[in-house]
Amino acid sequence: MSHKCKNGLVTCMDFRLYPEVFSWMERENILGDSDFLGTPAGASMCLLNNKSPEAKMLINQIEASIKLHNLETVILLHHSQCGAYGLAYNFSTSEEEKAKQFEDMNNSRKIILDKFPQLKVRLVWAELLDDCGKKIIFEDVE
Repeated sequence: MSHKCKNGLVTCMDFRLYPEVFSWMERENILGDSDFLGTPAGASMCLLNNKSPEAKMLINQIEASIKLHNLETVILLHHSQCGAYGLAYNFSTSEEEKAKQFEDMNNSRKIILDKFPQLKVRLVWAELLDDCGKKIIFEDVE
């Protein structure tokens, strides 16, 4: 295989993220070295229901990226003000939403590593500083 990439990105479908996500990827030097594995609503939240079509699709995408491009690291990128989380849960505060998403990211990492123990899984949080995604702070979660 002549073309390889190290990273695979899973992020939310939310359109507000993309200009800043691409800028973040450039700053991280991973744009052009990443497969886009999936953009389901709620990012990796779908993996928690492993019987869902979205979870199966995402697992298949990871497997394809491993086989086709020698994937090494899956990046799970979640964000604040997520509509999918807002629909699924009734949070009283943004901190409650963030805590639930961190929990889900960690559980999603376990699911991925159980199936693909050779991979690394990087968790990234995108904090929207405005409602339209023009200002976002990205931070690694651990």
